[in-house]
Amino acid sequence: MKSSLGSFGNRRKLAGFLFVLPVVIYFGLLYYVPLITSFQFSFLEVLPKQQTRFAGLATYRWVLSDPLFWTSVRNTAVFTVISATAI
Repeated sequence: MKSSLGSFGNRRKLAGFLFVLPVVIYFGLLYYVPLITSFQFSFLEVLPKQQTRFAGLATYRWVLSDPLFWTSVRNTAVFTVISATAI
């Protein structure tokens, strides 16, 4: 008599999927959702009284033209290289 789940190989695949499913849900909720939401928020400009307005790439243009941003990038890169190579 055959099981409703099919062959033994199909049941093993289903069991493997069910074991991996909690990790997939965990990463989806705690990693990918905030990542996508932050990316969406990066295109908005926050105005007084909790209002927002679509700013497009203007925010990125402003950040990339700021010399302080590039100083921070350089300092971070130097710190990373020194930290990674120091024993």
